[in-house]
Amino acid sequence: MADQQTPVEAYGQLDQAQRTELATHFLEQMKQANHEDYEKYAHIDASTVTPEQLAELHDHTAKHLPNVFGTVMSHPVITAALAGFAVYELDRHLGKK
Repeated sequence: MADQQTPVEAYGQLDQAQRTELATHFLEQMKQANHEDYEKYAHIDASTVTPEQLAELHDHTAKHLPNVFGTVMSHPVITAALAGFAVYELDRHLGKK
């Protein structure tokens, strides 16, 4: 089922412009949240971000910054290109526990 893809697989379906937009959004949201691990990811060049790097941002925010994760999973790029993936991930990380 498409919605049960790994983050690397899902982000690999996006073109570079879409990945750039999401990476920028992840990083801006982390910075706004004043997250202590922001500097660990600040080196990522959003213009050349890889699916693996986006997956790392995805996993980190899902675990440590649920509000940021929810905001990014609601981004228009995600909802247009990877809607099933976003819904599955939101439920998996922020749904009923």
